[in-house]
Amino acid sequence: MSVVTLQIGQCGNQLGKCFLDTLAKELCSPGYDSQDWDVFFRHARSPSCCGQIARAVLIDTEPKAVHAALSGHRLCPNWSYSPRCAFTQQSGSGNNWALGFNGQGNIVQEAAMDIVRREVEQCDVLGGLLTLQSMAGGTGAGLGARIAETLRDEFPFASILNHCVWPHSSGEVVVQNYNALLTVSHLLEHANGVAIVENEVLHQACQQLYELRRPAFAHMNAVATKSLVCALLPSRTRSPGGKAAQAGCLLGSGVSRRYAIGAANPAGDTGWPGACRMPGQAGERRQTFRLHDWLEHLCAHPRYQLISLCSIPHVPARSMDYTTFTWQALLKRLKHMAATGAPLEGVHGWGDAADNRMGTSSNPTTVRNRSVANLLILRGKASGTADSSAFSDPSLYVGWNPEPLRVCSSTVRYAGCEMSAAMLSNSQRCVVPIRRAQGRAWEMFKSRAFLHHYERHGLEAADFRAVFARIEELLENYRLLC
Repeated sequence: MSVVTLQIGQCGNQLGKCFLDTLAKELCSPGYDSQDWDVFFRHARSPSCCGQIARAVLIDTEPKAVHAALSGHRLCPNWSYSPRCAFTQQSGSGNNWALGFNGQGNIVQEAAMDIVRREVEQCDVLGGLLTLQSMAGGTGAGLGARIAETLRDEFPFASILNHCVWPHSSGEVVVQNYNALLTVSHLLEHANGVAIVENEVLHQACQQLYELRRPAFAHMNAVATKSLVCALLPSRTRSPGGKAAQAGCLLGSGVSRRYAIGAANPAGDTGWPGACRMPGQAGERRQTFRLHDWLEHLCAHPRYQLISLCSIPHVPARSMDYTTFTWQALLKRLKHMAATGAPLEGVHGWGDAADNRMGTSSNPTTVRNRSVANLLILRGKASGTADSSAFSDPSLYVGWNPEPLRVCSSTVRYAGCEMSAAMLSNSQRCVVPIRRAQGRAWEMFKSRAFLHHYERHGLEAADFRAVFARIEELLENYRLLC
């Protein structure tokens, strides 16, 4: 199962370069083999290329970010981009969502899709499409939404995950709230899942956890990709309490989902197509990454498609040798983050102050963040036996989901940490920045602020009202999870 990555706009190309670099570096570690590379990379056929070619498409309306990604220094020298994977122009979108969606979209769409089709044809089996983009500007947001629509039309049965960077609440672009809401509204119509990572949270993590006084975009991209790569690397499904599951592999290849976790394996010990043994783990099964099952678990209900990502620990490299890791401590902190909606360890949850609409308790152990589904990934020493039963607490989840938690594990270290964990959650915390942007955008809309820029490229006031209505419905659906 192969996944094609689409890097759209300046942010998407910078983030995509960091993502593939981090992923390749980890795949070079002992414990991974050529089958693991095949998900996001393919073997180079030309002797002039490196050993692995990224299954990636780079798209931007300006050439600078794409050229920087193609020629930039890599942490891992074993991979490169395809020489024909990029499409650029010489004019940007001016932070105008309508220009990116209608104007640039009409020009770029067909040429960009030719590159995507060519890359998809290199896959034995297309496992899905991963799109990296921002939500503040015109290209990543507007053109990114148009490409998501085109991808759904071109590949109606493919699983599509949009990984989106949300702008600072203090403001990066004056019309960022318009752009972000328009993007969310359109992506939810065409994508299987929309993962949102906030620039403000990334900046805070760099300052508080990595002790960087003035974080650069490269530092923030590294934090953003850490959780994503941790989730996408190969792992095996296990029962929530710590016992290895015998069927129903979430990140599996060729395994039917009709067998629930903990059920007996109808094929016995040798009947799993596509299964391979994890080095050093007799009797345990590892499966290659499968985006469809990943999204099917987290976004099983069509009204709930927002995903948040977090990972622990975040430790500066100079402090790694002096840090003690235990699963009990790591999972306790991660459980607190799941219950309170805190985006990072050591950062307060959103339920205490201005964003207390969905919970008002001051007790940090009280659940204020209800989840539709969670995916927990444990990596490192003794991950297969770590007790994750605390995440099975029914108070964390809605009552109508019969299987809200999946747990995966791998004994291979990640990011140099003896133990690490990541959690992907479809929960109420995802709507916090959206609700804030909705209020600010509505105040601008009532004054008709900057609307003429959008009307010039085919977006009318009625289109904005329709978007506000869809966003309000989304917020209400998540609010009712309480």
